[in-house]
Amino acid sequence: IWLYNWSNSFFAEPNDEWGCSVIDFNSLPPSIYEKPEITLSSSEAHAVYCDELGRLQLFSNGQEIHGSNYIPLVNGDTINYGPRWEIFHFSGAPENNETNGFRGVQEIGFIPQPETDTILALYHNNNEYFEFGDDFNFHLMIAKISKRNGESIVLSKDQIINDKIGVKGSITACKHGNGRDWWLLQFSKSRVYTYLITNEGIALNHIQELPFELALQFTGQSKFSPSGDYFAYHGLIDINSDEGMGLMISEFDRCSGDLINPKLEHLPSFENLFDNGLEFSPNGNLLYISTALRIIQYDLTAADIYASEMVVAENNGLFNCGIEVSPNPKGFGQMQLAPDNQIYISLAVQCNDVHIIRHPNVRGVDCEVEQNAIILPTFVAGTIPTTNTYRLGPLDGSACDTLALNNHPVSRYWYEQSPTDHLTSQFWDVSYFRPEIWAWDFGDGHTSSERHPEHRYAANGIYEVCLTVSNENSSHSSCDTLFLGVSAIDDFEEKISLSFFPNPTEGPTRFLLSGYLPEDGRLTFYNLNGQRVWQEPIMTGSTVVDLSSLDIGTYVYELRDGGRLIGTGRVVVN
Repeated sequence: IWLYNWSNSFFAEPNDEWGCSVIDFNSLPPSIYEKPEITLSSSEAHAVYCDELGRLQLFSNGQEIHGSNYIPLVNGDTINYGPRWEIFHFSGAPENNETNGFRGVQEIGFIPQPETDTILALYHNNNEYFEFGDDFNFHLMIAKISKRNGESIVLSKDQIINDKIGVKGSITACKHGNGRDWWLLQFSKSRVYTYLITNEGIALNHIQELPFELALQFTGQSKFSPSGDYFAYHGLIDINSDEGMGLMISEFDRCSGDLINPKLEHLPSFENLFDNGLEFSPNGNLLYISTALRIIQYDLTAADIYASEMVVAENNGLFNCGIEVSPNPKGFGQMQLAPDNQIYISLAVQCNDVHIIRHPNVRGVDCEVEQNAIILPTFVAGTIPTTNTYRLGPLDGSACDTLALNNHPVSRYWYEQSPTDHLTSQFWDVSYFRPEIWAWDFGDGHTSSERHPEHRYAANGIYEVCLTVSNENSSHSSCDTLFLGVSAIDDFEEKISLSFFPNPTEGPTRFLLSGYLPEDGRLTFYNLNGQRVWQEPIMTGSTVVDLSSLDIGTYVYELRDGGRLIGTGRVVVN
């Protein structure tokens, strides 16, 4: 569950456009909705933690820690306190005592302490926030969260782990090769502080010297690749400079925690005013970075990675803000690989849009960067939640595979209906923990051993689709019922989900249909006098609908398939 909420702003007074938007990956494609119960505002410091069943447990903006009941934990209403905390605290706001969240990418993260019920919250702080100098350092600090009588509480907080951090951010963890513990890397100008988090807590494992120096204010995103064999860091050093951006790429050893052959390249920053993003492809072969105006792809299999640079998207300059803002929020921002194996990209500052790289394993422009792919229901800061590389098990057979753990694959998939043939669907495997064999059963007597098969059904109907993934340790299956066409069933209302976001809208909006694959879906709009004013063909999934030609007012919509009513609702055009 990803949260987006910015209820305060330096630029505008709060109004009805503020609120918490949610992208919920417990279903695929994900559900997108507003969650008014969540009031914690987050800027760039933004972390979310869910349990293994995908249930929200903790979230933080670097100033407070809230729990699953959406209110501050006991002893969690004030963390990281100091002069900087007060700067980002709005006691005069309408709701009083609100925090806006620290402005620092990956400045807080949640890491589960192995074999315990404790969650470690790690974060950066320096109370002399505006007094930069040659000896300026951030502090790596920790809060420990545990459950007592079923309630999460902050047992301790603001304990300094390291007072010599020269580069803020980079709070993201990767599984040790034993499949249980966690690596955390922190940086000074020329050193890497390598921490190991075990069932006994967090401890400095070793210090590694870098063959170069990182800039003091180097600030941006850092990531481990999905398989944990690479680490990269991309950030803004200085604006309007030939060498104002830095991109560090290194191999990573999950057994020793060492960076292997790290390299740093300086890039121009003439189009950058804010922190930008970085993410790996799901297969780990490609690396993406964002500037304000471009998405750039690198081939990690190339002999010269930096020379493989390829621009795969130019910013279209479009955005859908419910609030007038300045500066122009069109720039690309932070990136995050999602459970559907697509890369989500925030805007550089504040608005309602999220971009998506649809096929990030594909080299070149065919990776398909879809801009303005999601219009969130609320106005949010240009940020994306910080997460760890969760879906890694042990390095089976390696020297550090010492705990007798095994990779037991977990099956998960989703599908997309073809826009040109309603009987055809593309199935996407998003299983994890080292699946090596894929066995699909499409429920019509046909099977496939491909990882991402396309399948065409002969006729409408109900089909139980199952994917079984296996390796030498075990197998796991997941199944879903596919309802194809109106002749499939007589009563399917409980299965179908349909919604618009944003709603109300000033024109551009998206219609999301899940749980049903129509044969001849038609979305029709009527004014309150019953006159038909708009019609749009609809398939399952997400469809952009531009209602900007309609007059301001409330409209009733109907979704029909072959004349049969599937569902109804209302949309407000502002």
